[in-house]
Amino acid sequence: GVCVSSPAESQSKKIDIALKADGKLRKLEVKLLLLGAGEAGKTTIIKQMKLMHASGFSSPEREAFRAFVFSNMVGAMQSMLQAMEDHRVAFVNRENE
Repeated sequence: GVCVSSPAESQSKKIDIALKADGKLRKLEVKLLLLGAGEAGKTTIIKQMKLMHASGFSSPEREAFRAFVFSNMVGAMQSMLQAMEDHRVAFVNRENE
């Protein structure tokens, strides 16, 4: 026969359909818990996964990483120069001093 439903029943049906679709998506979702000490590479793993499996990084994210990479490079160079001084290692080319 003819089925007449109220607006509430119609809304309930839409919610049920949305919940079922969401449930199917959640079954496909994989979650990963990364544990480790500081500087162990947890953030690096997340960045690698984002590059490989997502759309990559937004422009503001790239700009933030750029500053971070530059800071790390300067810090590494300072450490290397300090180690050369501590161990009395001279530059091969004097122009590089």
